[in-house]
Amino acid sequence: MANDRSGGRGLHRALWVLGTALLLVALGGVLDAVVRSVAESRLAADLRSSSSADRVTVSLHSTPFLLRLVAAGSVAGVAVSAEQVPTGSLTLERVDVSANGVLVDRGALLFDQRLHVLSIASADITAVVTPAELSSLLGRPVEIAGGSVRVQLGGRWVTLTLTVEQGHLLALDAGGARLASVDLATTGLLPSCPLVVATEASRVTLSCHLEPVPESLLATLSDVS
Repeated sequence: MANDRSGGRGLHRALWVLGTALLLVALGGVLDAVVRSVAESRLAADLRSSSSADRVTVSLHSTPFLLRLVAAGSVAGVAVSAEQVPTGSLTLERVDVSANGVLVDRGALLFDQRLHVLSIASADITAVVTPAELSSLLGRPVEIAGGSVRVQLGGRWVTLTLTVEQGHLLALDAGGARLASVDLATTGLLPSCPLVVATEASRVTLSCHLEPVPESLLATLSDVS
C-alpha cells in the first residue's frame, strides 16, 4: 500500500511538472506572438504615415522571436512592403525592403513593442513602377512592348529610356530629350543606392543591394512614433 501511494504521488508530481512545462511553453508562444504582432503593426502604421503609402505591411523574422531577442538583441530580418508610394510627381506601385541581420534595442522592443534599429548587416530593396504610373507622370501614353518601354511622341511610339543618376534621380529620356527627372529619395524607403533598372512584361523594377546599410534606412525602419 505504501509503495502504491508513493508511486501515485510520483506520477502526480510528474504530470504536474509536465503540465506546468506545457503551460509555460504555450504562454511563451502567446507572448512571443503578441510582442511581434504589436511591433509589426506599430512600425507599419509609422511607415504608412511617413511615406504616405496607401498600405504598408511589416514582418519581423526570427524563430523563436523572443529567445533570440533576449539572447542576442537581434532579429533575423525585417521585411517591409509598401504599396502606392509617392515620390514627388511619380507614384511607385510597390516598394519592398528586406533587411537582414538586424540589431535592435531589445528594451524598446520588449517593453514598448517598438522597433529601434541599431544596425543592419545588409538590405535588398526593390521598387516597381508601371506604364500607367509613367503615363501619369509624363502626360503621354506609355507602354511596354517587346521588352522595351515606349512613349508616344508626335503621334508615334519611341523608346523611353529609364536610367538612375547619382543613385536616386530617375531620368526619363526619349527622342533625344529629357522628358522628366524624379528624385526617388524623397521616400525614406528608397535611399540613394546603385539602383539597377530592369524591364519586365508589365512593369519596370528598380533594385539594389546595400551592404553596409546607410543610417537613413536605419532611421526609416525605426518606430519613432
